[in-house]
Amino acid sequence: MNSIPWYASSDEVQAFARDGVASGYFETVEALLEYFEKPWHWADEYVWWNRAGRPDDAESWEAAADNGFEDDDETAAFTAGDVAYDAAVEQEIADRENDDEALGLKG
Repeated sequence: MNSIPWYASSDEVQAFARDGVASGYFETVEALLEYFEKPWHWADEYVWWNRAGRPDDAESWEAAADNGFEDDDETAAFTAGDVAYDAAVEQEIADRENDDEALGLKG
């Protein structure tokens, strides 16, 4: 299996940014630009966002930020480069892309 990190997918990077902006997490243009320059610095937030169902509401993001976005071993394993967890995230991404294609959202 070809293992590409989530931040190598422009769709993933943009989706996370879109929800981060909608929730108010990225409050300034500078913060958003910093994210786009080095999205891997937001690995904890990205893992939380994926596991939480990709929320875009301020309450969810604020509660997670209060917990440091790192509330279990799964996040720690991901940020340490756990291959099995990386594969699971990539499978989820592939499944979502396949769903988009089946719905005619992607050409």
